[in-house]
Amino acid sequence: MKKSPLICSICLLLWLLVASSCQSTVVEDLANNSEVATSADSLQENEITGEPELPQTPTRATMPIVTGSPAVVATSTSIVTQIPTAVVHIISDPEGAFASVIDNELSGETPISWTLPPGTYSVTLSLTGYEDWVKSLKLQAGSQITLTPALRQLHSITAIEDLSGPLWNLQWAVDGQALTYSLSDEQWPHHVRSLSTYQTWWRYDVSSSTKEALPPPQTRVTNPIREMLGICPFPLPETLPYPCSSNLNESPTSNRIVFRSEKLDSNVNTWMADIDGSNLIPLNILDSPQEVMWSSDGQWLLMGIYWGVDNSNLYYLVSSDGTFVANLEELTSTSHFRVQGPKPAFSPDGQKLAFVGIETDGEPWNGQPWSPEKLDHEEAYNLYVLDLNTLEYELVSSRFGVIQWASDGNGLYILDGTAITVLGYLKYLDSGAGVRYADLYYIDLTQETYPEQKLADDIPVNIPYGVWAYSPEAQAMAGIFYLERPVFGILFLK
Repeated sequence: MKKSPLICSICLLLWLLVASSCQSTVVEDLANNSEVATSADSLQENEITGEPELPQTPTRATMPIVTGSPAVVATSTSIVTQIPTAVVHIISDPEGAFASVIDNELSGETPISWTLPPGTYSVTLSLTGYEDWVKSLKLQAGSQITLTPALRQLHSITAIEDLSGPLWNLQWAVDGQALTYSLSDEQWPHHVRSLSTYQTWWRYDVSSSTKEALPPPQTRVTNPIREMLGICPFPLPETLPYPCSSNLNESPTSNRIVFRSEKLDSNVNTWMADIDGSNLIPLNILDSPQEVMWSSDGQWLLMGIYWGVDNSNLYYLVSSDGTFVANLEELTSTSHFRVQGPKPAFSPDGQKLAFVGIETDGEPWNGQPWSPEKLDHEEAYNLYVLDLNTLEYELVSSRFGVIQWASDGNGLYILDGTAITVLGYLKYLDSGAGVRYADLYYIDLTQETYPEQKLADDIPVNIPYGVWAYSPEAQAMAGIFYLERPVFGILFLK
């Protein structure tokens, strides 16, 4: 049978379509099987040697490449991106400030350099005794910035005297415009240095920064009375040491005196009498007092005794007529035996006594110190106020430092951080630090909660801290500061 030309044409067209399809499949297969495997997919650890196997090249059938078809080549490309950075150099005055970046782990002491990615940062510098310095930085790629901040001291301290001996009798004038104080001469033995007659007295004018010499206060106890009582007569001889003790303390507001004498009775260390030598009363205390503090109304006195090899402090509260004598630790069930620095202080009206101590849980004082493990924990000490009319006391603050009453008696100033225990003092000396930093607080005693107000912080002081006086009128504190050495000066809080 003869085939029709139309049928032949259709068959030829179908054959061409089939052939074209087969060629396309071969090219796609070649392209798909020519991909290069990545190292992560192809490298495997050799279980025997631990060395990675080299990738095996797959065996390919040789296929003809159809002219005009594009060759398909797949490659793996590794792109390393260089992150742009900026450099910051910080050189502070003074050096040694702690520098940090907020929300960043970078920190260290100046001078310091940091490499940071572009962005906005907040840099803070802090140094004890100086205000914190804060700076916002916007860094661009490739930039270099050098910062040279001059840190500002928190307080202004005016030095008055380089101290070569003890400072005594520091007091502000009522208007806060002048200071009076006395210095002792180191040529005299200790029992003579404490006598106001043998100290040099000065008045310092704050506005003019000048000082003038003052005559020392005169004793009311005559030489004949001294000889009768066995107290060293005046004037003292030029040769030292002086042959007898001169422990005499006169009340500034009454006619009573406290003194030591071995002439009247060898079994009695300390006596009380009138300034004319009459009304003698023996005082039954542990030893002769090194210091005597009188209340402003003349009704009470507090006698401090340095007892033991570490100069621990014992205090006796005594009525001016001699009818009441009590160890302050026994009276208050608190101990300040191992405290260095703060002394108890009478209120301006003489009705209260402020002191620092540690609770003894009602344990009686028996003349022996409690365990150092208990008494040397400074954080356990508190500030108390004793009512001298009721002999009841209460805790008013957890601060631990030297204290001063406000002139109106409504509050207390305390230099927190200026008190220290005996063990702490020994560690302080061993460290060779020379300086400690204290905070000045005012404690309001007119409110039941005894609220506190911080007046100044990071004040450089010596330990144990000595005589000081704060004046709210002058907004200034006079005392002993540490400016690379101990100096007497004034810290202005304005």
